[in-house]
Amino acid sequence: MMNKNKSILEVKNLRTYFADGTDTIRAVNDVSFNVRQGEILGIVGESGSGKSVTCLSILRLVPRGGQIVGGEIIFDNEDLLKKSNREMRMYRGRRISMILQNPMTSLNPVFKIGNQVSEPLLLHGSWNRHDVLEKAIALLQAVKIPSPSMQIAQYPHQLSGGMRQRVVTSIAIGCAPDLLIADESTTALDVTIQAQVLQLLKDIREERGLSIILVTHNLGIVAGMCDRVAVMYAGQLLEIAWTKELFSHPSHPYTKGLLRSVPRLGKGRRRLKSISGQPPDLAHVPSGCPFWPRCEETLEVCKVDCPPVTNMGSQHDVRCWLHTSGDLLKK
Repeated sequence: MMNKNKSILEVKNLRTYFADGTDTIRAVNDVSFNVRQGEILGIVGESGSGKSVTCLSILRLVPRGGQIVGGEIIFDNEDLLKKSNREMRMYRGRRISMILQNPMTSLNPVFKIGNQVSEPLLLHGSWNRHDVLEKAIALLQAVKIPSPSMQIAQYPHQLSGGMRQRVVTSIAIGCAPDLLIADESTTALDVTIQAQVLQLLKDIREERGLSIILVTHNLGIVAGMCDRVAVMYAGQLLEIAWTKELFSHPSHPYTKGLLRSVPRLGKGRRRLKSISGQPPDLAHVPSGCPFWPRCEETLEVCKVDCPPVTNMGSQHDVRCWLHTSGDLLKK
């Protein structure tokens, strides 16, 4: 039976840096969160906030030039940062899968769909080639691709964007992973296909007890899909809370700014309020809180020291001096 109180993944003080000549880009800077069994955790934030690099770090797939310099990634009571490259290959695709942003770059254009869906099954499973073909057809059917026995003979360019995204999803769930990371997997899709793919992820979660990390810019998707939400900015996690709690009682000024910029039905015509300024260059992040140059509630301490994590109750954590005790502010 699925235990929703059990954490299947714990990321502790993760730091992933990139070297850019003489500069160091702190793409992920002291990030900590957990994912419970069977839950959907949303990660939101502007482009360049470190969402994708965080996910790639979990799988130890950091792009060239990057390095995980500290922290722990505890998956099913094992620290993945202590695993060899050979051991990590047994986790990728088998225990932890990832759906990338663009299905056209995720799929190999010169191989047929059937070959690509079958590859992880042959690598991680004990099926023979005939059984794998039947399994591939079943997977395509599971993600609601019509006529799957015909589609396995197609090449990626012969399918629509929505169909390609379903194929990528079938590959990701093929080996029945415990954790699925969906990195903006619906960004390039129109809203109708987007809704279908998201419903598919929900169905898979319900059927298989799958845990999902959902990375997105779309706060509407977060509201409808996620159990909890983590808000990232400039490589740091600024706030994490249950979805209803975050939308009804946001604590960090950045979270409030994101929510104010979302159009709302029934509010009449009104001008949306944007967050002033631009996200910082990660090679030159300002001292103190990274958001203070754009914040409307900046204190002097915000410009000097990075705020500690404060618990707001009900598993709601925020990294902001506005919610820190007076004793700490005096130090």
